[in-house]
Amino acid sequence: MAVNQDDHVKNIDFLMDETERWRLAPAFDMTYARGAGYTRQHQMSLGGKRDGFTSRDLIALGKKFGIKHDGEPIIDNIRAALKNWDRFAQEWRVPAKNITAIKSLFRLK
Repeated sequence: MAVNQDDHVKNIDFLMDETERWRLAPAFDMTYARGAGYTRQHQMSLGGKRDGFTSRDLIALGKKFGIKHDGEPIIDNIRAALKNWDRFAQEWRVPAKNITAIKSLFRLK
């Protein structure tokens, strides 16, 4: 939704807790990264698509890989955060032209 086209196979990471137990990181590589040239579309497909993903596509993929809960609340939280993009970006002193350019590419469907 926030345009990260930095597609590669290892878009996961692990965290070690205080007891030295490993677990899958809850989030990884969550940053704006628009591709250029041939990478302006995703290199990895989702449900046969390289663009125009919907929340249904994400939820279906989660089910395919054994995610037991409905991902809609997570997707809604991300949508809500992106609706505050202007405020967050200003707090972090992102240049105004970049705020507008990045926001114009959000996929909030």
